[in-house]
Amino acid sequence: MPRLVDDQNLYEAFRKGEPGALAEVYKHYAPEILELLERGFRFESNGKQALFRGYTEPWQAETALADIFIKAFSVSARQAYDGMRPYRNYLFVIARNFVIDDLRRRKVTLIEFDEAQHKHNSTHQQTDNPHDDVEHRDILAATKKYIDSLAITERQVFHLRFHEGLSIEACAHKLNTSEHFIKACEKRLRKNFFYSMQQQGFFEGYRYGSRGIEKLITMLFILAGVNL
Repeated sequence: MPRLVDDQNLYEAFRKGEPGALAEVYKHYAPEILELLERGFRFESNGKQALFRGYTEPWQAETALADIFIKAFSVSARQAYDGMRPYRNYLFVIARNFVIDDLRRRKVTLIEFDEAQHKHNSTHQQTDNPHDDVEHRDILAATKKYIDSLAITERQVFHLRFHEGLSIEACAHKLNTSEHFIKACEKRLRKNFFYSMQQQGFFEGYRYGSRGIEKLITMLFILAGVNL
């Protein structure tokens, strides 16, 4: 399983564009990206929540998948990945941005997302585990509550790092501050988020600092950046 964060040799080979490293990364992440393209996702457009329902034709999803990895494996994209965050999150940002640009380029009429209608429809759809849907919504609500509690600067760091996927260097440049400040702020955001969620009944049995919970926190940040 590719761990660009932990495997320095793989990370360096990936940055150099070595075929073996690229192939390993592609084989691991392609199924998840393809699932995203077929399942769809929500995103913000012109201040409103819009819904991408997923590509309806297999060839559309497969073509998009190839284009996304071409973009992700470009020199600029490989060099922009700092190796500090899970590559999955970085790749998902590229995939979402590609789809949104593709929809706008083709002038596809975007579907405005109606949360109430979505919840109504969800009650009439079969799921493998309905409890997962309820828990998913609870986690998103708790994450939104945390984001709403942040100061302006913290929200900016959150948005740039976890939503736009900017590197620490790019984030510091955009906010006209130091990389040290961004690193410290991000560390504080992660830690406070963990304890905030724990107080609301999540992450029971976990302690802050384990790699598993760190990865989960980052994934939730990315999820919140798209859906809330």
